[in-house]
Amino acid sequence: MNEIQKISSQICEIFETKIDSLTEEQAEVLNLHNNSMNFYVQLGDKHKALWNAYETLKYLKQITK
Repeated sequence: MNEIQKISSQICEIFETKIDSLTEEQAEVLNLHNNSMNFYVQLGDKHKALWNAYETLKYLKQITK
C-alpha cells in the first residue's frame, strides 16, 4: 500500500496549500472516494483502492485549477 501513502500525501498537500473551502457537492464527492478507498483497503483489494485514491487526486486537481 506504499503507493496509496504517496497519493495520500499528495492529497494532503493539496488540502494544505490550495483548498480554503469546499462546496457541499465537492465534499460529498471527496468523501465518497475516500470511503470507497478505505473499504477496498480493508478488503485487501489494492487495485480498487489505488483507483479510488487516483480518482480523489484527479478530482482535487480539477477543482483547484
